Amino acid sequence: MSYEATRVKRVGNSVKELLGMGRVHQAVDLLIAEGQGGHVTIGALTTPIVGGGNGTTIEIAQPAGILNIAPNAVMIPVRFKVECEVGGVAADDEVDEILIAVDTGNAADGVNETTAVNEQVYNMRGDLGNGLAGLVSAWSAVTTNLTTAPVHTMELDRAQHHREFGDATGLQITKFELLYEPVHPPLLAGASNLGAAVYVDWAGTVAVSGFAQLQFVIFPKQWVYGFGND
Repeated sequence: MSYEATRVKRVGNSVKELLGMGRVHQAVDLLIAEGQGGHVTIGALTTPIVGGGNGTTIEIAQPAGILNIAPNAVMIPVRFKVECEVGGVAADDEVDEILIAVDTGNAADGVNETTAVNEQVYNMRGDLGNGLAGLVSAWSAVTTNLTTAPVHTMELDRAQHHREFGDATGLQITKFELLYEPVHPPLLAGASNLGAAVYVDWAGTVAVSGFAQLQFVIFPKQWVYGFGND
């Protein structure tokens, strides 16, 4: 058995054992150390991404960000952070929203690769380069409807706030962000032959733009079931 095959079997069995004992955070640390941690940045420097559609309503068929999970993979969210630039207040009761959700039955279907941005997946272990062996892909700024609208099987986290107009001479400074850093993270397994997807969205009564930094570990589904003792 080659060194790589031996390593994969060793790490896989260790992950299975740690998850079985409820030691998820130790499993996450091991996976990052073994090169199974991913990082995706949405938006860059001072250029944010406009929320789905025109930024004024959450349009699930035009998400601001997508993490596509391959059918043979399991993802554990580690840290998802979203920071939004909200528009000026022009009327009472203006609403801004951020939503992180997952479709456990399908990966994103029909991303328009001409208009959407194919984001780089960086390895959280910097010496191992980019990409994670076909386990995950990332997209942002989806402005053309997906072929099939996602089904939000689970909402992982959301933020919402209301703003009042006050008067035209007032100064309003608004910080609007969401940090999803689960204590007990879900294991997001890609459905057989179809995969799964995490969706990140933001919008507001006045168009909202934003940035996101998405960190996760992802590994072959076989590592959950184990390799046996052979």
